[in-house]
Amino acid sequence: MENEKQQVGKKKTVMMIIAIVIVLAIIIAIILLMPKKNNEPNEPGNIGNENPSGEVTTPDGDLPVGEGEMEPVEAEVANPILEGAVTVAPGADLVTTEGKVVNQEGKEVKTDVAYNSPEAPRQTQALSEEELAQITNDIELYLSADGFSPNEFTVNAGDAITITLTGSEDSSHILAFADSKMSGVFINVRPGETRSVTFNAPEAGSYTFFCDFPGHRGRGEEGTMIVN
Repeated sequence: MENEKQQVGKKKTVMMIIAIVIVLAIIIAIILLMPKKNNEPNEPGNIGNENPSGEVTTPDGDLPVGEGEMEPVEAEVANPILEGAVTVAPGADLVTTEGKVVNQEGKEVKTDVAYNSPEAPRQTQALSEEELAQITNDIELYLSADGFSPNEFTVNAGDAITITLTGSEDSSHILAFADSKMSGVFINVRPGETRSVTFNAPEAGSYTFFCDFPGHRGRGEEGTMIVN
């Protein structure tokens, strides 16, 4: 009986030792698996550190550019050609201080190109009475079934000129020139509208303009631009 008690006691001791070893192993494993503290230095290759306020800083301590922000850039230098340029009619091409008609990019417009070319003079949108009141030194034309009024005007070669066309209330009209040197000049007005176009007059000569709306030229809607 006494031997049996001793054996039982030995078994209990062994069991307790095994249990202690298992507990210690679990504690060591938990310690090893715990994450590093925030104040530990970053591993090589990390870009920035987190400061106490939670903001990420660069290695030298400066705050990086925020998300969505742009690095400062130098302002683009304005096109010197456009400096001092003005428009005679709102929405028309610009006239430089040297009297050259240019587009918004500063490129000189051409009259001897197709009317829908990017290089051609740009006609304005329909102008309001307030916008018309701002226009000075233009050539005002009125067009109806009776023809252009006036049907003749004179300009100087190379001058920047602005033609303002008002159409009758009963029909649409299209001002165009017969000479290929003026193929890019074009004004299309709906009934009662007024639009303008600005361009440099071509070389000296007589240039016929007419209404290009079907059938209108045949009933006498034409005139002459005389260039000295």
